[in-house]
Formats: sequence, structure tokens, C-alpha cells
Amino acid sequence: LITMYPSRLPKCTGSVGVVLLVDKSRSAESVLKNTRLALTNVVPNIRSSISLALIGFDKSPFYVFRYSKLNDAHAKNTFLSRVERLFPTGQTNLL
Repeated sequence: LITMYPSRLPKCTGSVGVVLLVDKSRSAESVLKNTRLALTNVVPNIRSSISLALIGFDKSPFYVFRYSKLNDAHAKNTFLSRVERLFPTGQTNLL
């Protein structure tokens, strides 16, 4: 059971930007699989006014998708094709 606080979120009338960080180390293999599945289901339904970036990391951070608006099918498909190329490798460097 998930409870949202506040229970009713205010409607956003301006621009929205989201930066997602994804651990792609071997220890996060099951989480990465679920992340790919979630993004595959969510991204096609994102409003065109939302900007999104995806940063992956294992030994060091790297851009999977640079910050931009997902304002058409091509942008969404590009984002999703890059998500599909994320595979667990290496280890997480926490320093």
C-alpha cells in the first residue's frame, strides 16, 4: 500500500523537468530490469511539455539521454531505445 502525502497534489501549470539516475552495476541487475520495464510503460504517456534526462552510473556517471523535451514520438522512441541498451556491468564506485 502506497500513501501519497499530501493526498492531493497541486496541478502543475509550468514546465516540468525530471532527471533520473540509474545504477547499472551488476548488483542492481533486478532493479535495472524493473526500471527498463517501468520507463517503457511510462514514457509513451508523458506530456510533451516535460523535459527528461537519464544518467546511468557504475564506475562513473554518463549520459544515457541528455536533458530535453520528449515532445514527439521520435524523441520518446530515442529515449526508450537508449534505455533498452542499459545492461548491468561493473561495480558501483561510491567515492
